[in-house]
Amino acid sequence: MCIRDRYSLDYIKQIFNAAIVKTVKSEVQEERIDLLMESITKLLYSNVSRGLFEVHKLIFSFLMCTSIKRNNGSILEQEWNYFIRGVSIFKGSLLPNPLPNNISNAGWIPVSYTHLTLPTICSV
Repeated sequence: MCIRDRYSLDYIKQIFNAAIVKTVKSEVQEERIDLLMESITKLLYSNVSRGLFEVHKLIFSFLMCTSIKRNNGSILEQEWNYFIRGVSIFKGSLLPNPLPNNISNAGWIPVSYTHLTLPTICSV
């Protein structure tokens, strides 16, 4: 392990320990875990973002938010892959384009693909 990683790990451990000490105690285990997760998330965000340029804070916020939502199941892996990679090679049949004069084929393919493969997005 290199020196930089060693200090980084020590710093993250300090943040975790500070969160454990500062977080309100609870006798109910689930409530305590929720309080700790919220406290650790806030401390981690505030301490890491302090060392970032403003333009990078938005990216860090996005990554942290999507990681939380992916871990709790709010963002499905299939949805995440679609967001990151876009439309992959689609071998199925597409929905008919209702407005071929207004929507190009290149524009209709992602809409049709999304409707057929990601129903949770289309129900919004």
